[in-house]
Amino acid sequence: MHTRIAATLVVAWAITGCSVVIDGKLDDKDPETDAGMGDDGGPDPDGGSDGGGETCRDADCDDGEPCNGVEACGDDDVCAPGTPLEVDAACTTDTIDDGVCRVSGDALRCAASGCGDGEVSSGEECDDENDVDGDGCDGDCTFSCTTNGDCDDALACNGVETCDTEAHVCVAGTPIECTPADACRTSVCDEEADGCVETLIDEDGDGFASTELGECGDDCDDERADVYPDAPEGCGEARDWDCDGTATSGNAIWYPDCDGDGFAASGVGGTSACPAPAPQAGCTAWTLTPPTTPATSDCNDMNATMFPGQTAYQTSAHPAIPSGASTDDARYGSYDCNGVANYQYSTSSSFVGQSSTGSCTPVWDSRGFLRCSGDRGWTSATAPACGATSTWTECPSEPTKCSGSTSTMCLFHTLLCAGPSSRTTDPCYCPPRTTCTPDCTPGSRGCAWGYYRCGARTNESRRMGCR
Repeated sequence: MHTRIAATLVVAWAITGCSVVIDGKLDDKDPETDAGMGDDGGPDPDGGSDGGGETCRDADCDDGEPCNGVEACGDDDVCAPGTPLEVDAACTTDTIDDGVCRVSGDALRCAASGCGDGEVSSGEECDDENDVDGDGCDGDCTFSCTTNGDCDDALACNGVETCDTEAHVCVAGTPIECTPADACRTSVCDEEADGCVETLIDEDGDGFASTELGECGDDCDDERADVYPDAPEGCGEARDWDCDGTATSGNAIWYPDCDGDGFAASGVGGTSACPAPAPQAGCTAWTLTPPTTPATSDCNDMNATMFPGQTAYQTSAHPAIPSGASTDDARYGSYDCNGVANYQYSTSSSFVGQSSTGSCTPVWDSRGFLRCSGDRGWTSATAPACGATSTWTECPSEPTKCSGSTSTMCLFHTLLCAGPSSRTTDPCYCPPRTTCTPDCTPGSRGCAWGYYRCGARTNESRRMGCR
């Protein structure tokens, strides 16, 4: 009886104009007139078409579930929901020859005919007499999980989800905790890096942290990029340029910078002057940076794209390549004068061999942001070499929300609670493949919720830049 009542409610939401609760507020929209409409009253861009002016086809609208009706492409080129079948109506799928429509979680699904009677019969993996998904036995009488892969949400920062193969329920992973090495750095978990990433707290961008942060800091003025330990003295008012505790002025030493990139060639002498001396023949610029170390010396003072700390990526090899050299390091490594090629895009094994047609799923990440999860990276087996081209695929950054309130109104959308999933104390916390209970049942006033969908992934040709 409980199953039939729950199913009746689901169907009623789809075919009547009754009010439902959306995001904690009462919604009086008529599902018949508002289906496929956006929040502004115009067509919902996620009503079943991927956008871009393409015309949808009936085959594109079919979600493979017979119990929620036959979806079709409407006159406005937006997928329209079908008319749901009755609870206990006969149905068939590729794996079920003699099934019935049964409530499973928030939708109707085709299940084996005996599903829901508490006895495991032919065509069933389990039968717990309820329509709740994620409790070990889903409403269609299949296990909620059988392997760890069934629970994986493709996110690194919230830990590794596992399947309790005895209870067939997903167990949430332990979120990665990031601790910085000292007070001069921050450390946060980054999904692209698959782990913690440290960042120096450097307000002026000169590569040094403020002394106000403690012993780890050595920048005596973190608001001026020309003031830092061992910095060259400049002209103008007296200042402690190099953070040695002494303010000086008028002792600037200038070095010839022939290509104007801010660095002089190693070993050249300097000229003391304020302001800068007049240009030299064939070398029109000057710099205050003394060429005393590899980190401050120009490895090619006749090419303005080659200097220490170069941040721009190049797609053509730099000049003066050693004879016979063919590696990326030899051909591109001297753009920043360190001899090692740095790649513009990831070359990690985690970012190669990605599917260009894989699905994009809306999920809450470990930081509490709603994002689209799916394959991201190169579709080729290996990352391209410097200057070479390959296809890069990725999902949209954020999903869009359907204005409807039922699965039949929001085809191809995923039902999610609208709260940070990383906070286990939050009423909206929902571990992977579980139902938001007890305080966050979708449709209740206990928690905001909605139907979300990620748009089509993008596949673009990218040329690998290096420096």
